Amino acid sequence: MTTYLATHGFGAIKDSNSTFTITTVTKTGSAVIKPTDPNELSGWIHYTIQSPSADQPNLKTAIVDFSSQSATIETVEIHMAQKNAFVADNLQATQAITLPITGYAGAVTFNGKGLALSVYIVFSSLSSSISLQSVSITTA
Repeated sequence: MTTYLATHGFGAIKDSNSTFTITTVTKTGSAVIKPTDPNELSGWIHYTIQSPSADQPNLKTAIVDFSSQSATIETVEIHMAQKNAFVADNLQATQAITLPITGYAGAVTFNGKGLALSVYIVFSSLSSSISLQSVSITTA
């Protein structure tokens, strides 16, 4: 049985180095992210994800549901505590993506120390934007 560990887009946490603006749209549960500095057109957005149940600790897929205008998601990372458990890069994604999760040694199993999903966004210009509806991790 597959379980979805998901959060709304408006749960977005701006990286401390980012100058982006985040506007939450409570009607849709999304976050609209825009750059504010022409010299800062890329950066990280983070999401905390609930822990999986003890009987389903294996992380299977990462899902990022979004739409964009002149922006791409280049990298998706999953963190457990301070360890990078999964990295998918060079994605150049312009719409929703689903990624199979595999680690350096095969399967990725939750270690009980916190779970986060991060996306690295690249904007083409100051008029670019991205709307993040939700992020999720499936487990089995």
